[in-house]
Amino acid sequence: MRKCIKCFIEKEIKDFRRNGRWFKHTCKECLNAPMRTGKVHTGRFKKGERPSEKTQFKTGQTPHNKGMKLSPEEIERMKEAYKKRKPRPDRGGKGRHTTKYREWQNTIRERDKDFCRNCGSKENLHCHHIVAWVDNEDLRFDAENGMVLCNSCHMSHEFLERKKKGVSTEFKKGNPSWNKGNIGFRTGKRKPHSEETKRKISETKRLKKYGTTDSII
Repeated sequence: MRKCIKCFIEKEIKDFRRNGRWFKHTCKECLNAPMRTGKVHTGRFKKGERPSEKTQFKTGQTPHNKGMKLSPEEIERMKEAYKKRKPRPDRGGKGRHTTKYREWQNTIRERDKDFCRNCGSKENLHCHHIVAWVDNEDLRFDAENGMVLCNSCHMSHEFLERKKKGVSTEFKKGNPSWNKGNIGFRTGKRKPHSEETKRKISETKRLKKYGTTDSII
């Protein structure tokens, strides 16, 4: 027997839904209560009815397309249909999540044949701006201003560019932290809760959830 935490009625364990190895503390009736609207089901078929015994899928029946693969002709036909598909309309955006930027990436990848221009790798490729994205807006979508680099080469290249400009991401001793001045106990602006306050908060949560301040095991 188990007492439901919503209706507070003792019921048999089979009336509680299983959650993995354990059973829930809310009975099935209370769990299903919010989903019961009281409206009459006006669907095409009623519960338990079957449209046709000839067309229904029976237990143990193998699907008609199991093990089937597309032929090379069908794959080529699908590729051609994909190429003829209308492109996404350009909304005039200037950011990275635009059609212009995707076209710029595809142009560079086709030109460099999907190889890193620094080490010749074919894995983890990025499209790199020679003149940085922030420095010049006119050259953002220029194919001559881009090249394909792998992840490691791109990171090292960006690090050297930042070093030339004098920009450093290293945290040095004496520098103020990024979250200095923010409100919160981690920054020292607010003290952590006392044990009495923690107890009151937990009691309030239990009262809202279970209707009682007693701990439920």
